[in-house]
Amino acid sequence: MAVIQCPPLSVARAQWSVDAAVERFDWREHTSPIQVRETGPRFAGGVGFSQPRESGPLLAYRGRVYFGNVDYDGSFLLDAAQPAQGVSTYLGTAQAAELRYRWPATLDAVAGLEYETWRRRLSASQREEYRILSLRLGAERLPADASPWYASGGIRFLLGTGEIATTPIGNAVYRLSFSPGRGTSPFVSLGRRVASRVMLVGYWDSIRLGRSNQIAIGGSGNLVAYQPKSDMNLVGLRVVYQGLTTR
Repeated sequence: MAVIQCPPLSVARAQWSVDAAVERFDWREHTSPIQVRETGPRFAGGVGFSQPRESGPLLAYRGRVYFGNVDYDGSFLLDAAQPAQGVSTYLGTAQAAELRYRWPATLDAVAGLEYETWRRRLSASQREEYRILSLRLGAERLPADASPWYASGGIRFLLGTGEIATTPIGNAVYRLSFSPGRGTSPFVSLGRRVASRVMLVGYWDSIRLGRSNQIAIGGSGNLVAYQPKSDMNLVGLRVVYQGLTTR
């Protein structure tokens, strides 16, 4: 009688993966006298692929899309002292190429180049489009037979930023191009393998943007627009399904 035996996970690695996540989104703009804040749920889906190697250098890719409606609590565009509430809609995507170095004891050193773009719609006529190029440096501990735990963390460096804001002022609609300041921010995640190919992962991610350049609006130059210093924080839970391959 033939015997079929599945390879142990210690000699297998995830060659591809799909995931779904729900996250709490928190966006703050450091404005005065009223600080703009957006909070609420977002939903995301992702895919990943890596070369199936047990050790040494390897290449990997990961991508995700996300969307959601969040609560806006801040002020009006032309009157920063007048409180305003509403709903902002987000739709975005992130694509990353990674260079990894893997040690056989399930540890990866990771350097990833990520391009992220999202659209933020505040009203029918007011919207913003962001573009962020980042370098992520960190480490990732993979689950193994001896331990089902997963962990990762590192630092995100912003290499390039861009924002296009479309906004009505008076009888005109302006399309303004900003370059928010580039900052650094940490990220971390912790998870556990709950089935042979399924992991639950909790994570925190962040972006730090400095104040952008200023743009004078109109001939008089009395009206000046800029993107204020802004912070984004994400706390989420991800379910990951891994497709496995052997050596």
